[in-house]
Amino acid sequence: MSLPIRAFRSIVLVLVMLPTAAAAGQAPAADLDAIRTEYRSLAEYIRKRQSVGDEERKASEALAGRLLASLDAGGNDPALLAMAVQLATWSGSEATIDAAYAKILAARPDNDVALSQWLTSLTGRGDGERAVAEASARVSDLTRMPRTAMSVAEAYIALNRFDDAEVLLESLGPAAMAREVATRNKPMRLRLPELQQRWA
Repeated sequence: MSLPIRAFRSIVLVLVMLPTAAAAGQAPAADLDAIRTEYRSLAEYIRKRQSVGDEERKASEALAGRLLASLDAGGNDPALLAMAVQLATWSGSEATIDAAYAKILAARPDNDVALSQWLTSLTGRGDGERAVAEASARVSDLTRMPRTAMSVAEAYIALNRFDDAEVLLESLGPAAMAREVATRNKPMRLRLPELQQRWA
């Protein structure tokens, strides 16, 4: 079975939200150059094919593993971290996805885009409890991270905790009006009364 490709919005958003300076102690340049070259070839192939099949998933997982191992050797290059997330997403491997997001969040714990995407991924896998727990452990004030708050609200809804979702959505105030948040906030708030009624 193939998965449709949703452009490269995720990797671009994560890349934008990462710090721009790479840390010292990078993995050997030759290894990273080889990984970059393989990534570009794989990305181009997937773009042309417009789907990710079994072979592409396997190649993505293997390349993500190599890249994460290289990053473990040192360094927080934002482009490489974003690349790791994209490869992990293509691979479909939950462990690889979690490892890639853990790397990004270790480099920048306040990355609202990355944390939001990871929590949405956890909820999509049926692990809303973990999504809520990860958010609680990482963020003291969700109103300062509106994208993450939206992902937590989605997790609450998945867990049938509609009152918690409603309180969280209302707490966002003006942050809920930002375009990238409003596109998720409005439909969610409109659906809540119906979902509450059905659940009751």
